[in-house]
Amino acid sequence: MQDVKNISQHFIQQMMLNFHPDLLNTMLWKPDYRQGIISLIAGMEIQISRDLLQNNIATSYDDGIDLFMEEYYKFLLKDTSLIKKALRASRLLLQQYQFQVLPDFEVRISPFNPV
Repeated sequence: MQDVKNISQHFIQQMMLNFHPDLLNTMLWKPDYRQGIISLIAGMEIQISRDLLQNNIATSYDDGIDLFMEEYYKFLLKDTSLIKKALRASRLLLQQYQFQVLPDFEVRISPFNPV
């Protein structure tokens, strides 16, 4: 749990440093809110990962991840329309490739060839 929180904290700090403040949720500048959101996001990430992997959610893995990402960014940004557009574009791009995790944890990526 702590590792997931640390990753979320780092990512949010990077957003606060690199995004124009007008794009960000104004509440992020309040340390108590930011810490609460980091904890909430970490819990959401862990739970949805468990539920998706255990088939406890009646949706595809990709749709579940997209749902999580949309909700995640609602905490951080004022306008999530660009995020939704980017998620759709990345999903279309990823559908062009096939990913395999081999026994030695090597990940092989190849163009998708429907049979």
